[in-house]
Amino acid sequence: MASPKKHECYAPACTTTIHSSRLMCYRDWNRLPQSLQRKITSNYKYGQEYTGNLTRAYVRAVQAAVDYLKGVDTQQQSFFDLGGDRDASSENRTQKH
Repeated sequence: MASPKKHECYAPACTTTIHSSRLMCYRDWNRLPQSLQRKITSNYKYGQEYTGNLTRAYVRAVQAAVDYLKGVDTQQQSFFDLGGDRDASSENRTQKH
Protein backbone atom coordinates (compact mmCIF):
# COMPACT_ATOMS: atom_id res chain seq x y z
CA MET A 1 0.00 0.00 0.00
CA ALA A 2 1.34 3.43 -0.92
CA SER A 3 2.19 5.82 1.86
CA PRO A 4 -0.15 8.79 2.32
CA LYS A 5 0.66 11.86 0.29
CA LYS A 6 1.40 15.10 2.07
CA HIS A 7 1.37 18.73 1.00
CA GLU A 8 1.50 22.22 2.48
CA CYS A 9 -1.64 23.94 3.70
CA TYR A 10 -3.27 25.92 0.88
CA ALA A 11 -3.76 29.01 3.04
CA PRO A 12 -1.59 31.93 1.95
CA ALA A 13 1.79 32.02 3.72
CA CYS A 14 1.13 28.82 5.70
CA THR A 15 3.81 26.13 5.47
CA THR A 16 2.22 23.52 7.72
CA THR A 17 2.52 20.03 6.21
CA ILE A 18 -0.75 18.12 6.20
CA HIS A 19 -2.22 14.90 4.78
CA SER A 20 -3.30 15.23 1.16
CA SER A 21 -6.93 14.55 2.05
CA ARG A 22 -6.97 17.88 3.89
CA LEU A 23 -7.07 21.23 2.18
CA MET A 24 -5.78 23.32 5.06
CA CYS A 25 -4.31 22.93 8.50
CA TYR A 26 -6.70 23.01 11.44
CA ARG A 27 -5.92 26.65 12.28
CA ASP A 28 -6.58 27.99 8.79
CA TRP A 29 -9.61 25.78 8.16
CA ASN A 30 -11.22 27.24 11.26
CA ARG A 31 -10.58 30.79 10.03
CA LEU A 32 -12.98 30.14 7.13
CA PRO A 33 -16.68 30.91 7.46
CA GLN A 34 -18.80 27.78 7.77
CA SER A 35 -20.46 28.58 4.45
CA LEU A 36 -17.10 28.23 2.64
CA GLN A 37 -16.25 25.09 4.61
CA ARG A 38 -19.56 23.54 3.53
CA LYS A 39 -19.02 24.56 -0.10
CA ILE A 40 -15.63 22.84 -0.09
CA THR A 41 -16.74 19.67 1.67
CA SER A 42 -19.91 19.30 -0.40
CA ASN A 43 -17.86 19.42 -3.61
CA TYR A 44 -15.08 17.11 -2.39
CA LYS A 45 -15.06 13.67 -3.99
CA TYR A 46 -13.55 10.82 -1.99
CA GLY A 47 -10.06 9.94 -3.22
CA GLN A 48 -9.62 12.96 -5.48
CA GLU A 49 -6.29 13.74 -3.84
CA TYR A 50 -4.97 10.48 -5.35
CA THR A 51 -6.67 10.61 -8.74
CA GLY A 52 -6.29 14.34 -9.38
CA ASN A 53 -9.84 14.48 -10.76
CA LEU A 54 -11.15 17.70 -9.23
CA THR A 55 -14.54 19.09 -10.11
CA ARG A 56 -14.84 22.69 -11.27
CA ALA A 57 -17.12 23.40 -8.31
CA TYR A 58 -14.47 22.13 -5.90
CA VAL A 59 -11.72 24.19 -7.54
CA ARG A 60 -13.94 27.32 -7.40
CA ALA A 61 -14.71 26.68 -3.73
CA VAL A 62 -11.02 26.26 -2.90
CA GLN A 63 -10.16 29.45 -4.77
CA ALA A 64 -12.89 31.31 -2.88
CA ALA A 65 -11.44 30.07 0.41
CA VAL A 66 -7.90 31.12 -0.51
CA ASP A 67 -9.16 34.52 -1.68
CA TYR A 68 -11.10 34.92 1.56
CA LEU A 69 -8.00 34.24 3.67
CA LYS A 70 -5.92 36.60 1.51
CA GLY A 71 -8.50 39.30 2.17
CA VAL A 72 -8.55 38.67 5.92
CA ASP A 73 -4.76 38.72 6.09
CA THR A 74 -4.58 41.89 3.96
CA GLN A 75 -7.12 43.69 6.16
CA GLN A 76 -5.24 42.76 9.31
CA GLN A 77 -1.91 43.77 7.78
CA SER A 78 -3.31 47.14 6.67
CA PHE A 79 -4.62 47.85 10.16
CA PHE A 80 -1.24 47.15 11.75
CA ASP A 81 0.58 49.12 9.03
CA LEU A 82 -1.47 52.13 10.10
CA GLY A 83 -0.23 51.79 13.67
CA GLY A 84 -3.12 49.73 14.98
CA ASP A 85 -2.60 47.95 18.27
CA ARG A 86 -3.77 44.32 18.37
CA ASP A 87 -4.55 44.52 22.10
CA ALA A 88 -6.38 47.84 21.83
CA SER A 89 -8.43 46.69 18.87
CA SER A 90 -9.63 43.59 20.73
CA GLU A 91 -10.55 45.71 23.76
CA ASN A 92 -12.62 48.02 21.56
CA ARG A 93 -14.56 45.10 20.13
CA THR A 94 -15.44 43.73 23.55
CA GLN A 95 -16.47 47.02 25.18
CA LYS A 96 -20.04 48.19 24.69
CA HIS A 97 -21.07 51.75 25.38
